[in-house]
Amino acid sequence: MQIPFVHRLALCRLSCGLAAMTSCSLILGGAIAAEEEQVVVFAVENNTGTPLLEFYATPVDTEDWGDDLLGDDTLPPTSALEITLDSPPADCLYDVLGIFGDGDDDYVEEYGVNLCALHGGTYAFFDENDHVFRVNNQTEIAMIGFYFTPASSEDWGLNLFKQSGYVLQPGEFADLPVNSSECAYDFRAVFADGDIDEESVNVCDEAPEITFVDVEE
Repeated sequence: MQIPFVHRLALCRLSCGLAAMTSCSLILGGAIAAEEEQVVVFAVENNTGTPLLEFYATPVDTEDWGDDLLGDDTLPPTSALEITLDSPPADCLYDVLGIFGDGDDDYVEEYGVNLCALHGGTYAFFDENDHVFRVNNQTEIAMIGFYFTPASSEDWGLNLFKQSGYVLQPGEFADLPVNSSECAYDFRAVFADGDIDEESVNVCDEAPEITFVDVEE
């Protein structure tokens, strides 16, 4: 049985100062918007091969998990659902639990998560064999397209950003999963001014990262 792990998919401004496995905002908005509206809105996304049956998020001082935030819904693989949390506590720290469909032991817990920092973004579950790598846009141009493919393949495949509606603005980064036993990957970034940059990365390295920068003429 493949046990899922949680990764809060990040698309953050570098000034957030967050580590690779934390999250700021997938669709930019961030903690300020959450504080102003006194709600926290984010998507729960299931990128595992197993249905997500239940999802809970409760303030850290709560003694029980409370209600299943999926309600009558379940999340099949590759699906997502918007979650709204009303009146978050002052520190906005939550304990999170996801229960999957492979049996009583198939669950993921995470404690002390600042969900206000995720406002407008995505809390995503991935399988344990996924490699997560960071894409940094350190150019002055928005990145509007992104492709990655095993180095052994001759086909770039689909535009990941077009599928997901992402635009990686200057000074932002994204943490992305690769579900593959291969390590060597080729990457292609497409920018709003028409420029295309291609790089190669070993995603099996510890904390793999790819940074795109402006080239001085």
